[in-house]
Amino acid sequence: GFVWVLILALSSLDVLSWLASCMYSNRYRLIGKEVSGAPATAATVAAAVKGNDNQAAARRFNQGVMRARAAIGVFWAVLVAVVGSMVALEDPIVNSVDVIIPHLPKDAEGFRIVHLSDLHIGVSVGRSRMRRTIRLANEVCGDACGAFVLTGDVVDADPDAVGLAINVLEELSDNAEAKLYVTGNHEHIHGEVEKVVDRLAELGIHHLENDKVRLRDGGIVIAGVYDINAPRMTPHLAP
Repeated sequence: GFVWVLILALSSLDVLSWLASCMYSNRYRLIGKEVSGAPATAATVAAAVKGNDNQAAARRFNQGVMRARAAIGVFWAVLVAVVGSMVALEDPIVNSVDVIIPHLPKDAEGFRIVHLSDLHIGVSVGRSRMRRTIRLANEVCGDACGAFVLTGDVVDADPDAVGLAINVLEELSDNAEAKLYVTGNHEHIHGEVEKVVDRLAELGIHHLENDKVRLRDGGIVIAGVYDINAPRMTPHLAP
């Protein structure tokens, strides 16, 4: 991410450098036209010396522009990376959404879904962050909720390497009627999708493999499919 932001910053500053260089290049060409072909008089010699001085000044200017461009680009990339990291490492934000469904069966009224997405358990998301996340999820669930649903990109590394952080998912409250999971693209990127599914199953989290479950006597149906990008990485796990 840092490298990408740095490339964008330097590319943008390249455009400004190019415009500045064009302005100075046009000035040199005008001076050259005035001097070329003219008799070697004191005036033409003075103009030539002035032109050389201007070119030397322009070279110094271009060097200064290049240094400034690099400094600004690195500064901007560092700033964006630091701010982005601080925002990314904050606790998840809880959003409450009321969903109005006409003709919903009475038994399904008040059904609450606690939705967790893109946990990305890995190098930067460990046990402490997962514990804070699960605490928030359990608070939202309260004494009873319909289901916990985990919608992909739960693990962003070899599950064996981050097993302790994954195990925190076992602390999801049993007050929910179901704990459900579908894979995202990152489970496939790391090539450990089956291992992740098996690990979550051990923690009591059911994987919906192009399948559905019925809750509240059929009044609520929750379906789940594999990620749309899965076939490019794991052909036999297509949605």
